[in-house]
Amino acid sequence: MKRFLMLLLAVLLALGTTLSALAAAEPSPNAGLVNTDPNSIKVANELVEFSVLARGKPPTNERGTYWWVDFVEKEMNIKLNIEFIDSGVFREKLTILAQTDSLPDLIMASATIWSADVMTWGMEDQLFLAIDKYREYAPRYFAEIEKQPELVAATTTPDGHTYGFSNIRVVNEGQSMGIFTITNTEWLDRLGMEMPTTLDEFYNMLVAFRDEDANGDGDPTNEIPWQGANSGGYPERIFVNWAFGINGYRWDAVDSYTYEGYFSPYHPRYKESIAFMKKCWDEGLFQSTFFSGTGEENFAYGQANTDYTYYGFSVDLDRTQMTGNKDLWSSYSAQIPVIADDSVVRSTWKGLPIDLFTWTINASTKYPEVAVAFLDSFYDPYLSILYTYGPEFGSEYDYYGTGWEYDPETQSMTYPNNTYANKGDYNYVREQNTIMDGATFGLEGSTAAKYYFKDWQYGVGWSEEEARWQKTLAENNFPYEMPQYLDTVFYTDEEKELFDTYRAPLQNYMMAQEALFISGERDWSEFDDYMKELDDMGGQEFNMLLKNKLASHLEMLGIKSPAQLEAEGKAE
Repeated sequence: MKRFLMLLLAVLLALGTTLSALAAAEPSPNAGLVNTDPNSIKVANELVEFSVLARGKPPTNERGTYWWVDFVEKEMNIKLNIEFIDSGVFREKLTILAQTDSLPDLIMASATIWSADVMTWGMEDQLFLAIDKYREYAPRYFAEIEKQPELVAATTTPDGHTYGFSNIRVVNEGQSMGIFTITNTEWLDRLGMEMPTTLDEFYNMLVAFRDEDANGDGDPTNEIPWQGANSGGYPERIFVNWAFGINGYRWDAVDSYTYEGYFSPYHPRYKESIAFMKKCWDEGLFQSTFFSGTGEENFAYGQANTDYTYYGFSVDLDRTQMTGNKDLWSSYSAQIPVIADDSVVRSTWKGLPIDLFTWTINASTKYPEVAVAFLDSFYDPYLSILYTYGPEFGSEYDYYGTGWEYDPETQSMTYPNNTYANKGDYNYVREQNTIMDGATFGLEGSTAAKYYFKDWQYGVGWSEEEARWQKTLAENNFPYEMPQYLDTVFYTDEEKELFDTYRAPLQNYMMAQEALFISGERDWSEFDDYMKELDDMGGQEFNMLLKNKLASHLEMLGIKSPAQLEAEGKAE
């Protein structure tokens, strides 16, 4: 607690300086409500109530309340009147509220409000508060986000404002943000092969897995070289896209050399990518159920056959889900991205270390300064830990005995009064302490712990196998990770209307036709007809929208592509 108060004092001193520097700003009648006492955890000088729409479920514990909600009222002078909405219908509910001018004061909507929504409801309709106008009440948030300039770009709309608070994480040294694929290196070793780095080597590996006794059971016919599921889109295709310089997911694409934006089918090497997948299918390199059933059914099939499979990868599933058996983990390593030829920049998709707009504020709230100061408080490491994990066990804030104990040797939280078999079970945290329902806010949990706990280090407590796996993940993805810039592009109302009109039908048609071409249900000679069909559906218009928006976005950020840098180097 002493540590927290010292941090709070430092922030408040900085806040005083900032307030002086911004004295020319318009005075607010509510500014005096914000508490500036360095010895107090309170946000407001008197009780302030906010209506809240939160992604999650109502409390089901014996108290009928979450610890965090009570903590906020008792200690911070903020009373939250929360309506809980399931994540599956949250956006629909929010849309109705926005259309009927009925938005609550605060909206907790992690992974349910997208950049396009913020553009429409924030910048265009002015329904969300531009928190940068109240920057003096959010010193922690802006200090944290400005440590990573790409996060500033991701959260700033073309009008120069920021319409919400975002969850932030710090990428640790040796930590990969890339989407990984998985290779059975035990099979490679048995066949005397190296991990492939080119598409040809990748193909040769699959053929060897098909034809030779890769699993060592004496039967060279029972291996499945490539296991996965086409259901849901690109979880398998994305790896081959990268090989041709198509860095993207589902409908979107960024060329890894020129940084041009595309609707995927209009990338100049798209057809080659589909052709490679078709060749692998025709030659029996996939599991037979690749195009049938749901993704869950296909992965269940894989788990049932892990004694003799596979080469597999997925953007969504980890090794536990892919293999269904922890004992098999040591057989797999993260795959190095492969390239079709030397004209391609080796790359893999990189996730931004941010969850965009996890909380937004109604522009019409009665107490904007208090709302901003309240949400900013959870970028303090200590308060972020409390929001994420609940109170420290036995502390003055542990009202109900639901708190955690921290083990520095394993960097883990356990709950002495947890009734679950696993004392660190996160279901207990959600049931008793926090409204987050799996969605984080403020500083991401491990980032807050890194800042707050003495001697916290990335990877402490890992098993030998986990350390080995993480090492392959970092070494084989970095430095090939490329941010997916299309994710942070904002659209005007007119552009968003065009985007919404074309994206879903084009993506759905594209995915269906790809499956037909790869599986042979549609003749390869009709590929040009397929492209004409996309044209007739508005594919060219959608492609130009993505191309133009990304070009202006990267120009605004001052980001240059490898092609531009190479040209400048030759010019010199």
